[in-house]
Amino acid sequence: MNCVEILEKLAEYKTKLIGVLNIDPVTNITLTSAYSFIIADINNNETHISFEVSADIVTIYELHCPDKTIEAETKSKLGSVTWPGLESTTSTRLLLADNVIKNIQAADSIAKVAVNCTVGDNYRPGSFSKVIYANDRIELQQINYMNAKSLAHKNDYSLRSLVFRIPLDGNKKMITEFSDRSSENNRQCGDNIQAALDWLPV
Repeated sequence: MNCVEILEKLAEYKTKLIGVLNIDPVTNITLTSAYSFIIADINNNETHISFEVSADIVTIYELHCPDKTIEAETKSKLGSVTWPGLESTTSTRLLLADNVIKNIQAADSIAKVAVNCTVGDNYRPGSFSKVIYANDRIELQQINYMNAKSLAHKNDYSLRSLVFRIPLDGNKKMITEFSDRSSENNRQCGDNIQAALDWLPV
């Protein structure tokens, strides 16, 4: 899946949550795709919902609400709805400025150069370890810290972080953060990313 497709899936979850839980559309809702999970944080983590998502099966993995009565009611409401799996053909079109879409696509193409580059670079469902869709921004993270804390791998570890912060206000610039302090034998992956970043317009 490319990043736009993942964000469309998150937008679909957001739309369903607003409808099922009767949430005011202006409420602060942050959706995150991370490997086989889609996570919803509502009202600055007041309500936290974690869905475990496969190609076609979705289960509610975790749920935390302000009080247990609301929690039980929320779980019942969520369980009465069919949630789309990763290979579901339904999606919600992203109504984003052209500049925002271009930034997402540029970030996605840069992140792809490190997919399966070394151990720990097996991201899914796309090219990032986290895709975050918030009310005011999209944040794309590709983090590989494989073996970084292991003394047994002191000459073979990754310590690489690539983050794109894309404001939903199309007039604001994308912020890119990149660092690579991996062991020498794993530096080529970061070098490939840096080379791709150098082509980004300032």
